[in-house]
Amino acid sequence: MSALEILQQYRKEKLEVQRIKMRIVELNDLCDNITQIITGDRVQTSPIGDRIGRIVADKADTVVELEAELEKAYAAQQRAANLINKIEDPEYRLVLSLKYLACMTYMQAAHEMDRSYRWTWELHKRALKAAEQVVSSSAE
Repeated sequence: MSALEILQQYRKEKLEVQRIKMRIVELNDLCDNITQIITGDRVQTSPIGDRIGRIVADKADTVVELEAELEKAYAAQQRAANLINKIEDPEYRLVLSLKYLACMTYMQAAHEMDRSYRWTWELHKRALKAAEQVVSSSAE
């Protein structure tokens, strides 16, 4: 796996976690919007009750999926952080941390570092080369 792939994997996992969290919010909204009128003893099942059951089951499955995805995201974050921490240059570490761990854009990272966009982009390019050297030396 290349340095760029290691660094990008956390961002991808984080986006997937956000997607799953949004699905849980949608399911919660569905549950809130469905009302069931209970009138004494019911003889047959209500289609509304079946729908609520399906939504609750879907939510439970989605929560399990979220837990698994959170574990994957944490592992990817640790791999990326370990790679970044092995780079000697502190500016390289900073730009990679902002870009991949804090999920900032080049513009946001440039502002945070008090640098120009162009310089931040160039620094990122150099930092990736340094990261690739770390990966290559680790593979040997």
